[in-house]
Amino acid sequence: DRQSFYKGIRMDSKWEVGAARYFDENNIIWKYNEKGFKLSDGRYYYPDFFIYEKDCFKQLIEIKGYFRENNKKKFEMSLNEYPEIKIELWRGSHLNSLGIINKEGYLIKK
Repeated sequence: DRQSFYKGIRMDSKWEVGAARYFDENNIIWKYNEKGFKLSDGRYYYPDFFIYEKDCFKQLIEIKGYFRENNKKKFEMSLNEYPEIKIELWRGSHLNSLGIINKEGYLIKK
């Protein structure tokens, strides 16, 4: 079971928990899986984090360790079908550079 919890919110991974903690530590306003975006093939893409600045939506952040082919296709479709929305993909190297995970990929305890 990959599910983890942060502030009572069920998240899909410890990396997502680490990102949520990072946002809180840096006073970044966020919501988790706030809504889905319908794609042209009928599926929905549910981004991990919705980031806000002064109550105004700013961007989406997607946390990915292992990128399954199906998830990668949905992510790429969302980029193409919603070009007006800024979406950042945070992989392991970026999470490490922010001090969220160590080089081995484990969540840094604070």
